[in-house]
Amino acid sequence: MKKMRQNLQAIEHKALQKDNKTTIHYGLTINIDINDFNIENISLKENIAEINISTPKEVKITDVKKTRVQFKEEFENSFNKFHKENSAQITKIVVPKNHIIKEPITIHTNTVSKNTLQEFFFEIEENTEVTIIDVLSDQTKEDGYNSRLINILAKKGSKVNYFCIQKLNDKKVHYEKKVFIARESAKINIKEFSIGSKVSISETKTILEGQGASAKVQNNFFSSQKQQFDIKAEAIHKAKNTYSELLGKGVIKDSSKSLYRGNIHIQENAHNSEGFQKSKLLLIDKDAQADAIPQLLIDNNEVKCSHAVAIGRINSDKIFYFMTRGISEEEAKREIIRGFFESTLDGLDEQSADILREEIKRKT
Repeated sequence: MKKMRQNLQAIEHKALQKDNKTTIHYGLTINIDINDFNIENISLKENIAEINISTPKEVKITDVKKTRVQFKEEFENSFNKFHKENSAQITKIVVPKNHIIKEPITIHTNTVSKNTLQEFFFEIEENTEVTIIDVLSDQTKEDGYNSRLINILAKKGSKVNYFCIQKLNDKKVHYEKKVFIARESAKINIKEFSIGSKVSISETKTILEGQGASAKVQNNFFSSQKQQFDIKAEAIHKAKNTYSELLGKGVIKDSSKSLYRGNIHIQENAHNSEGFQKSKLLLIDKDAQADAIPQLLIDNNEVKCSHAVAIGRINSDKIFYFMTRGISEEEAKREIIRGFFESTLDGLDEQSADILREEIKRKT
């Protein structure tokens, strides 16, 4: 395959402040408008979140204050900068080597104050298999801002399943950045579900650092009412024989907006690597807006890489099928939406799957 580089730098978002309003521009028809929001005005006089962590006895948890675990590559924007300047504590979780951890690590974060920041660092030692379930919810009913940084280091031969559910109230602005590093032969499986918030800006980056490393990333999202979602997934291949798969799957309802951006970068030394990305977006109502932007950056010839995009509306034949069996048009749409997401629940524990089904039911 010939070297190729799609120049899509124009779509990288910049949070522009003008007249006390924030707009994220991409050079496309869809822009994210955060009216009356200025991150410089965020007060952290109170920064309270209830964080309940359940782990097997082998797992070690520590709170690291006034220090920082630095990754070589990070996203940089005004939201990320604000978090790093104001976050004073990292929750560090270490999973020991040569273990198959059958019981999942569960993290339930419930925001209590108007504005909150959270940060976690997971160190998964060699030849260890673990599942992490991360649920973010909201005790408040008011507007505000929430920011999270998640860093996961998967060492040689480890296997990590990471499942995340975001269900903040629909008045909050939410920023989330996750960085995953996979060393030699490590395997990372990520499933994310964005359900809540007024505006959600979510960035997931996987760095395939060691030979034979692989990552599967599935970003699922359901926007409704006037919600706006900006979802980005990125896989960076740095070593030989690495594999990445990015999948974006979303439902866009009412007058909401959702944007999914995927980027696979296979670097010069990552020979015999494979990357694949696919997005499937379902528009429910005429005022709903969505776009998907795939990007491939390929710096050597000995690779396989491809992408596919599908954006469409509910098939009228499916609606007609339901209606011939006495089901109303609105109920038919609800059933189709639920069916659209059902396959994404594979691999989740029963409690997490039930949480998502309830949230999807509520929004339909």
